[in-house]
Amino acid sequence: MNLSRVSLGTMLFGSLISKENSFSLLDAFHSYGGRAIDTAQMYPVPCTKNKIGLSELIIGEWIEINNVRTNLFISSKIGGKSEKVPFLNSNYNRVYSEIHLKNELEHILSRLRTNYLDVLYLHWPIRKTHNFSKGISTNPQKLYEISEPNLDENILNLINLQKTGLIKAIGLSNETPYGLIKLVEVTKKYNYQGDIFIQNPYNLIATSYIITLQEICLRERIKLQAHSPLAFGLLSQKNVGNLLDKPNIDINSRKSRYPEYFRRYDLANHNDFFQDLEKICTKTSTNIYDLAYGFLLNDPTVSHIVIGPRNIKQLETSIKSIKNFNLKDKTHIDFVYQLLEKYSILAF
Repeated sequence: MNLSRVSLGTMLFGSLISKENSFSLLDAFHSYGGRAIDTAQMYPVPCTKNKIGLSELIIGEWIEINNVRTNLFISSKIGGKSEKVPFLNSNYNRVYSEIHLKNELEHILSRLRTNYLDVLYLHWPIRKTHNFSKGISTNPQKLYEISEPNLDENILNLINLQKTGLIKAIGLSNETPYGLIKLVEVTKKYNYQGDIFIQNPYNLIATSYIITLQEICLRERIKLQAHSPLAFGLLSQKNVGNLLDKPNIDINSRKSRYPEYFRRYDLANHNDFFQDLEKICTKTSTNIYDLAYGFLLNDPTVSHIVIGPRNIKQLETSIKSIKNFNLKDKTHIDFVYQLLEKYSILAF
């Protein structure tokens, strides 16, 4: 089975998923042919001071036990500062500075028990911008900082790290078109020769990527690792009834377990959309998560879908769904695009 476009997300390794179960998921994913693993400095979520880097430690131990580093594609992220996690990187005066990135990358490599990363991301913008639930209703005069953030310098710091051989490629995560355009400008200015990645949310509910970032990625050959493909568990339900009836949503999904982290996927405005989605499922003899994965696999800018199964059963369901997309008649994807056009603003 070809899982070259699937990455195993590990944000719950060490919190909701125990070390033992994390090992089992890694074993199963690898046995099915999965070779890409995504993690981050601040994982597991929810981030706590005494668990920073625990997900990477678990992955590193598994890699060493199984001696499989040479055939893995590993991406990780260095975070900035956040009001939600004030203890993260609190000992640095300037986050994303040369010393900050160098020191934290050394910690990441040590935890993962490897001497290089395939991709290193800046986990989120440190300037004020539209991300993490700051919707379009946010007053721009209150949102944006007056001073220009020194994003160019942060990107150059990534480029310089790549030149050391400690990372093969660079990327930005949870970014806006402004940040991505800056990334393109700086990499061209300094003749950067490696691959460029972005890791952003992209799913049937969160489709803003299409009109904000997709064309940039396509024309500049930037690779998207799409995280949250099932909207933190909302699109993993087998029928629309479970989506419309909040008490029926999986109580162990990230949306249910950590509601303050994922309020951007509230359901109030999605009922009609889900009902029409169910009609497509009936018409095409498919299910919601098949449509969710197929929608992303149909996008040529998506290099990896970052899946986040909590157990082997969920992993097998995702793999089966992704495999089926490559075997099935793909006319149902056209129905999905028609539905998105009905419920979304997909043109200027």
